[in-house]
Amino acid sequence: MKGWFNGKLTFAPPVRDFANDGFLLQGGRLEVVEGRSVAAIVYSRQEHLVNVFIWRTRGRDASPRLGSRQGYKWIDWRKGKIEFCAVSDAPTADLKQLQRLFTE
Repeated sequence: MKGWFNGKLTFAPPVRDFANDGFLLQGGRLEVVEGRSVAAIVYSRQEHLVNVFIWRTRGRDASPRLGSRQGYKWIDWRKGKIEFCAVSDAPTADLKQLQRLFTE
């Protein structure tokens, strides 16, 4: 799937399969968020889908922040000039686990 984003984004998003940890890679797509193209990687966890939005940033690495809105939870963080934001109706503990997997 990593090759699918070639030519569509100005960076290679870190697409990883976490099936052994309970997050099955379902696919990816290109999204436009606040006027910029971002990668959206989709994982399933039990009966929940988790969308991980990924884009380049100039900001420094940042610790995870949690939030919720309209029944969905999110966790965002920055690492290596890339910003991540995972959104789902899954339990907060699952989002935290996925964030840790991405940063290992």
